[in-house]
Amino acid sequence: MPERLELCALSTGPEATELFAAALAGCLQQGDVLSLNGDLGAGKTCFTKGLGRALGVVDAITSPTFTLATTYDGPIRFNHLDVYRLAGPEQAQDLDLADLTEDGVTVVEWGDRIARELPETVLRIEFEYVEFDPDPHGDGSDAHLDNHRRLYLCGYGASWSKRSHIIAATLEPWTVPC
Repeated sequence: MPERLELCALSTGPEATELFAAALAGCLQQGDVLSLNGDLGAGKTCFTKGLGRALGVVDAITSPTFTLATTYDGPIRFNHLDVYRLAGPEQAQDLDLADLTEDGVTVVEWGDRIARELPETVLRIEFEYVEFDPDPHGDGSDAHLDNHRRLYLCGYGASWSKRSHIIAATLEPWTVPC
């Protein structure tokens, strides 16, 4: 069995992104680390809000761009990091990632910036804008297609591989060919 989970999903807007994240939350476990990557405005914080709420966070979840890391208490500890402002991976050492990621679920926005510092067992999610014909049927039904995003999930390590069938089944309503 390959030690990797891989799938693609389509989000049709912010609400769909939050619902997708909430569905994924049911498949997560203590110690999971998710690395979110994509352009500004691609949906990383929207995803994080949906995930956090599904994990029982009752506080408002905002991007911790200036504080770098916020920890939320709930039934499971939820760590939210935004490393956009770090000058390089060496600055990530100050975050004490090993301690943060030891328990709970950790989301790292812009995780590729510190990829070497993240654990080897990580779920990387790439957010990308999707180009669509604005009205392929000529009926005006595609009014908000500019909100569509493709999410490419790639989970590395045995932990993700063991859960790949459950995750794929849970996320099936959003799954598209890669």
